[in-house]
Amino acid sequence: MIPRGFAHGFRSCQRRPRSSYKGNRFLCAEHERTVAWNDPALNIDWHVDGAAIVSAKDQIGVPFEAG
Repeated sequence: MIPRGFAHGFRSCQRRPRSSYKGNRFLCAEHERTVAWNDPALNIDWHVDGAAIVSAKDQIGVPFEAG
């Protein structure tokens, strides 16, 4: 379980992954934040060969320090 307020992400090895989320209250999209998946400051090695397939939402993520 991911604690409330923590950022989280995942890498899938499947071509068409599915995920589901459980929240503790209703989603309020205008208060949602997306951290750039490839922010160099986070130094995450996603082990991606070639070009990563990234959702439209994740493509517009901001650097962690800006969030």
